[in-house]
Amino acid sequence: MKCKRFLILTICAAILCGGIAACGEESASSTVSSFGSSASAASGPSLAASAAESAAESQTETAASSQTPPAPASQAETNEGGAITPGPASQASSPETAFDQKWAENPLDAAYEKDSEEADSMQEMISLANTYAVQWQSAMIDAYKKLFAASGNDPAVEQAQQTWEDEAAAFLQDLSASAQTGTSGALSAATQKMEFYRSRAKALYEQLYAYDPDFTYDQTE
Repeated sequence: MKCKRFLILTICAAILCGGIAACGEESASSTVSSFGSSASAASGPSLAASAAESAAESQTETAASSQTPPAPASQAETNEGGAITPGPASQASSPETAFDQKWAENPLDAAYEKDSEEADSMQEMISLANTYAVQWQSAMIDAYKKLFAASGNDPAVEQAQQTWEDEAAAFLQDLSASAQTGTSGALSAATQKMEFYRSRAKALYEQLYAYDPDFTYDQTE
């Protein structure tokens, strides 16, 4: 009898637990369904707004990409008068000439570069510039003599050199008078004087090259 009762109680307990579980599942399902509906209702407008915003951004990006980008600064620009001014990229550098290659062989530039690397002070740089100003003056005279002879003693060559020398005297006088005091001023004046004679020597050698491309530089320069 007791065993039977125990069996019945066990069966009843099992049924009760099953019922409670079923009710719990139904309640949970209902709760989940209700929560899902609420979440859908709450998130609906936000999702729609987000979709609309994404579409607007896409249209904006498409419109921006379809616009022609501004021309870079290196391209040609048009001024107020309508004339086209080429940008820096369109200005081709002058190609190296045969004389440029010949000029690169002059001994003074190579010697000056070597000596300037060894100069350790402003005073040494000033002395170096003055020294090479004298050497470039000698090179200029050498170039003129060779040019005058190669031209068949052309009077025009002689007159051009005389005119240059007259103007050179005035230039050098002004350079000396306007030179600033101190080591920086002395270096600037010496360097300008050196470059002054160097540029004239180069011009004369270039004219000589037209007569004699195989001329030689004075090795004592």
